[in-house]
Amino acid sequence: MPLPDGKPARIMVVTAHPVDAFDNTGGTCAEHISQGDHVTAVMCTSGIYVHNERLKDELRKPESERDPAVLSESPEAYAARKRDEAEKSLGCFGITDVVLLPYDDGSHALEPGMIEDLEMLIRDRKPHVILQQDPLDGAAIFDDHALVGAATSLAIEAAGRVRFGDPRPPWEPVEVYLLGTYGINTSPFGNRHARVDVFVDVTKHYEAKVRAHQYIVSQGQNIGWGQKRIEGIEGHAGIFAGTSYAEAFVRVTPPVCEMLPINRKRYEDLQLSSAERFKKNHQLLGAFVPEADGSYAWGLKPKA
Repeated sequence: MPLPDGKPARIMVVTAHPVDAFDNTGGTCAEHISQGDHVTAVMCTSGIYVHNERLKDELRKPESERDPAVLSESPEAYAARKRDEAEKSLGCFGITDVVLLPYDDGSHALEPGMIEDLEMLIRDRKPHVILQQDPLDGAAIFDDHALVGAATSLAIEAAGRVRFGDPRPPWEPVEVYLLGTYGINTSPFGNRHARVDVFVDVTKHYEAKVRAHQYIVSQGQNIGWGQKRIEGIEGHAGIFAGTSYAEAFVRVTPPVCEMLPINRKRYEDLQLSSAERFKKNHQLLGAFVPEADGSYAWGLKPKA
């Protein structure tokens, strides 16, 4: 969607781990890219500690049965593999501007270097819209997603100020959105009070969201998991949004409009009969996606 002056918008997604970006924003980013906008995906950690399922499973085996190749893989080599997974999965949505920062996802500390790196990226990329994780999830004391959200908020504030010795002008995004995964939060410190106020219809990007998971092999994901997730999260949000699949966001700043906004999709839906509206907005696309070899994900087969 172009800016009010007709120019393409620049969007920056900032998340803790590679998979977080497309999990929560992939369909939205794909739609913006299809409209001519530019998207930068920034992952602040490589996820080598939180998401190292292969090493975790290997260490569960008796010592005599462990694979030396898995045990001896360096953090740098694993991080490179995670980056390759991120680039391939984000490529499903047309995202090619990928930045992977080298911070430790196991430290659970607010890193001053991360804040500064994000500030520099904001100054360099000049995003009009930033999609970030919620600093209040996990009370920003133990959850790495929330810590990255806090670092992003601080970086946005810093990028809007002058910096002595830096000739670049300050930069402030027009809009900042928090990722609203819109599900059950079982954390005792979770942000249970965030009210999702923006839904983006991502039904047309369903296949990309499902298939992107096939590249996240280091976490044991596959197309079957993509099916399960999109029905459980985007399908759940879609029920409340009045569409088949939706991504949910929370606006940091309420919009200021010249007139009361009218939702075009809802207006168009109300012109349809109840049956037409139900058929349009309650599709079940996630079942029985075939694998490349002709089998079905996780052994599921459609009934005749």
